[in-house]
Amino acid sequence: MAVTLMLTPQIGWLTTPIEAASEGYAIVVEIAQPAPVPGVASSGVPRTYSSALPVTDAIALGELAKEHVAAASPVRLLNMFDKSAHLYDLAYSFKNYGAESAWVRNAIHARVPQARSLLDVACGTGKHLEHLRDEFDCQGLDLNPEFVELAQQRTGVKVHGASMDSFDLDEKFDAVVCLFSSIGYTSDLSGAICSMARHLNPGGVLIVEPWLRPDQWAAGQVQVLDQAADGIRLVRMTTSWVDGSQSILDMHYLVASPSGIEHLVETHRMTLFTLAEYEAAFLASDLTFEFDQEGPTGRGVLIGLASY
Repeated sequence: MAVTLMLTPQIGWLTTPIEAASEGYAIVVEIAQPAPVPGVASSGVPRTYSSALPVTDAIALGELAKEHVAAASPVRLLNMFDKSAHLYDLAYSFKNYGAESAWVRNAIHARVPQARSLLDVACGTGKHLEHLRDEFDCQGLDLNPEFVELAQQRTGVKVHGASMDSFDLDEKFDAVVCLFSSIGYTSDLSGAICSMARHLNPGGVLIVEPWLRPDQWAAGQVQVLDQAADGIRLVRMTTSWVDGSQSILDMHYLVASPSGIEHLVETHRMTLFTLAEYEAAFLASDLTFEFDQEGPTGRGVLIGLASY
């Protein structure tokens, strides 16, 4: 028996329940071409593939789907910020990093007046560090190697390549921050908060800007971002939905330059943690817990103090 799976080249999501794989059926993969995009070759004809062997588990099914999608797709499929790191600053050029950093600086000094050292976890390209380094002896940390390089070039501070879920720098800081909702990228909230907390000096402060909570999530919204600079025009359209406790953001970039138009696609998975889950993670790491409803950008902020 064959099970037909409908896939799109952009993200490869299955419309047939993935449990079908556990039945050991052979599968037929039909990949529907997207609407034509200027500058991107596309036949517009669905392509159909058959697996040579039965698929016996969901992992094998997923890997097979990825192979078929990659083979047929006329666009580039990306991991989170895998190939779009060079577009990151342009995409978020609307952000006021100076004002956000000033809010963070004031929040730190209000709780730890003598704070001198700071670690920025998931620091991205270093735009917050660029401002915070004027006030603190800073270091950064990010999982993306290109972000690490860009942040170091921009700020001149030491930036470590590591995951927020589990890192050990053998150093402690007066303040540890994790901004721009980067905490949403972890699926191990307790591990991430614990890793940050153990890098605090006694009496140090942890500041985390959260991703959206389940009660704040509005499914099905379409967002369009349009930015231009230095001869490059970037248009990003995002659709989203929920898979269990995770929000799925399907992002399509059109990047126009004098050399042509490029179509990039990446899918972001960000966990919708509840406020209770954040509080539990802070308390389990021997931190106090405070929730400021505004924070640096209006999304709120989580604040914890380490004991002496």
